Amino acid sequence: SLMFVLEPRASVPLSLTLLVPVIAIVLTLIIGGLIFGFLGYNPIEALYEFFVAPLSRPDQIGNLLVKACPLIIIGTGLVFCYRANVWNIGAEGQLILGAMGAGWLALSFPEVQSPFFLVVMAGAAMLAGGLWGAIPALLKVRFRTNEILVSLMLTYVAALFLDWIVRAPWRDPMSFGFPLTKTYPDAGLIPALILPGIGRLGQLHWGVIFAFLIAIGGWFYLSRMLAGFQIKLMGDAPRAGRFAGFSQAKTTFAVLMISGALAGLAGMIEVSANIGQLQPHISFGYGFTAIIVAFLARLNPLAVIVAGLVIALAELGGDTAQISMGIPKVVTGIFKGILLFMLLAGETLTRYRLVRVSGIAGQGAAKHQKGGRQMFDELLLTVLLTSIPLILAATGELVVERSGVLNLGVEGMMLMGAVAAFGAASLSGSPYIGILSGGVAGMFVAAIFSLFVLGLATNQVATGLALTIFGTGLSGLIGAPLVGQAIEGLPALHLPILSGLPFIGVFFQLDILAYGAIVIVGLTSFFLMRSRPGLILRSVGINHDSAHALGYNVLRVRLYAILFGGFMAGLAGAYLPLVLTPHWAEGMTAGRGWIALALVVFASWQPWRVTIGAVLFGGVTIMQLAGQARGWPIPAQFLSMLPYLATIIVLVTIASRGHIALGAPAHLGKSFFITR
Repeated sequence: SLMFVLEPRASVPLSLTLLVPVIAIVLTLIIGGLIFGFLGYNPIEALYEFFVAPLSRPDQIGNLLVKACPLIIIGTGLVFCYRANVWNIGAEGQLILGAMGAGWLALSFPEVQSPFFLVVMAGAAMLAGGLWGAIPALLKVRFRTNEILVSLMLTYVAALFLDWIVRAPWRDPMSFGFPLTKTYPDAGLIPALILPGIGRLGQLHWGVIFAFLIAIGGWFYLSRMLAGFQIKLMGDAPRAGRFAGFSQAKTTFAVLMISGALAGLAGMIEVSANIGQLQPHISFGYGFTAIIVAFLARLNPLAVIVAGLVIALAELGGDTAQISMGIPKVVTGIFKGILLFMLLAGETLTRYRLVRVSGIAGQGAAKHQKGGRQMFDELLLTVLLTSIPLILAATGELVVERSGVLNLGVEGMMLMGAVAAFGAASLSGSPYIGILSGGVAGMFVAAIFSLFVLGLATNQVATGLALTIFGTGLSGLIGAPLVGQAIEGLPALHLPILSGLPFIGVFFQLDILAYGAIVIVGLTSFFLMRSRPGLILRSVGINHDSAHALGYNVLRVRLYAILFGGFMAGLAGAYLPLVLTPHWAEGMTAGRGWIALALVVFASWQPWRVTIGAVLFGGVTIMQLAGQARGWPIPAQFLSMLPYLATIIVLVTIASRGHIALGAPAHLGKSFFITR
């Protein structure tokens, strides 16, 4: 039979290295144009508004550079992490902490006039961001926790902490109740950049110059210094690095603190140059967008400058298209997600070439009493309902990871499931059609993920992030016309006699999807532990090479697992508008997809433990909501931090007891493909 395999290239020509990002951008534009046409917009006009109109005036050039400034600084820091194979996804939180560190100085010394005050503020920002980045480093080195989930959970914590700061201790008494601090003193503001013979160019400021210098300095450090060689060696060949006497722990600390420090500096520059005071939202997702910048630059700090400008152009274009054509701003996320997909595919095709071969069988190619009781029943019911989306999403992801694939796109798949379920239920009037539509939508975006990680063996972590970015943007675009609408949710099915039993009766007052979630957990446990197909799936996750040698189709097994995980994530997303909140809201998953990923670790990859963990997390969520409703003397933001802090605590507890080593599939996150 005929098939394609990946053959390593003897050498990678410079022309191909330079051409891949260009091709990725062109393909992104083509796919974006097709999406615009499908949604009823003129593709040519939409692309013009996105990528040409923002450059139509000289002042917009300055605004482009300003928009690119934080992306270049953060992207440079992320290059350090990714070159060392350390996954910092929390640059957004580190940016916030840096802005707060610098803001504390600016607000503490309102009369200062020293020209060196900005330097001190920059140092405080870098210290705060670096220390925030050191937290996932410490937990990874000391307890072997996953830096991806820890750094991301800390981002939610940082955002809530900032929200509390500007509404309580640091709020300006003269702000008329708005959550704003006092404005910074003049010495704490970055001045505009005056160009000779031109004058001011839009909002251009001196921070842009420093962004370019930081990128150049990052390139020199990584390519010309021994410490830079150490970072690259520990990322490419950690065993060789340890043999050479380099420390994996020190490298992890170094890159996460460097990345955090630069993100903190970006936060300080963003506030001091453009805002002048702290407010609840000081970043437009720069910490997440910079991930795409780093990959578009092929992890080259010099190329980060160009990549930052390209992505900044798309961001500015989103504003222009929203004003001129009414295109929702979230469409920018679609472009960013598609671009990251294309870049990852290009990375594989740079290192390998597709070769058509024959004679290989289709074995996997390329892996008061009454009142009190009523209150108790209502509380328990709420906890159970809150835990259902987590049970569904975590069970699906557990099967995916058991096959050896790590899909960080759960959040994006849940959002697509939520918007598809709400739209289908709204159009059809049937929540049951909404359930099916949500599952199918999740499976559809999971198929996109499988195309890249199985067909092109792209990096699973980065591809999952691309899926989340893409799903977030596309769901926001599709759901824009649905905002403000309401639907009839899933009815509760009270089982006769059983629903009236004391204490346990609440378990028999659930909806059909909740009952189904419990059944699915049981069936999944039986499938994985008691059936031959489940044994094959687990063997693929433990050692895909051995499974392939035994004749098992590794890619087919992983494909089925990924599609199942996508369907379950779609059902989890569908549960949100069909049961918990009968409306659509952009980003309504609120990090549940990431918590589901942590639940898989908590469960030590055992299905029945997922249910226990989900109920515990549901209880934490309800506790923080109940605390706010009952007026507990604790700031609402601190209560809202509980689910994210609980996630970190669980990760540390499980990792420190060694459960990860006992339960994690040995080949989790490793790509499988046949080469010649």
